[in-house]
Amino acid sequence: VLSNYWNDVQTPAMAAAFLKAGVNPPGLGDIENTEVLSYLIKRRSDLLECSEIDMTRSSLPALPMEAVVKRGDVVNTALMLQAGSPANGYPESLLALTNNAEIAELLVEHKAKTDWRSPKGETLLSLRHKQMRNAALRHSENPDPDTFREFKNHYEVYKVLKKAGAPDKHPKTDEFKQELRKHDTTLKHETVEFVTPDWSGPV
Repeated sequence: VLSNYWNDVQTPAMAAAFLKAGVNPPGLGDIENTEVLSYLIKRRSDLLECSEIDMTRSSLPALPMEAVVKRGDVVNTALMLQAGSPANGYPESLLALTNNAEIAELLVEHKAKTDWRSPKGETLLSLRHKQMRNAALRHSENPDPDTFREFKNHYEVYKVLKKAGAPDKHPKTDEFKQELRKHDTTLKHETVEFVTPDWSGPV
């Protein structure tokens, strides 16, 4: 199937030849070559008229913006956002998917919502905190440059989200406090280490 070869297309001329032959890309976010992506965006109206392509949806499992954000492709993320691809409306927040601070900043600039909650109720910051903690634990057990880089990247994204006003309070904090107070009438403690499968830290 020729549609599987779109990432071998390296020039707008090759892209034009594919389109002329009726071979359409599976999703614009899956195109890694910036020149080709730019060309396809310019041909957006033609593509929408003559094919099943949708700028915000894809026939592949990943939606276009999810694919480019997960890939850490800053240039193509910016290109698609400028072309009008939405920063919101996906099953999982794009801000939760990226581990690149530049991409996080681009998404925030394009009004990506920072009040997203996971199905478990985690905020963007509590989720990022967990990812930082897991990376730190792995690095402490087996020091590795890639793991340290992962931790640092999570931290840089964390700072972007914090600056953007993402809530940093774990959604179950009040529930935890109420449960603890049932068993402590003195209320002398101000901070308690409370551990659950999803969260470990002061509440």
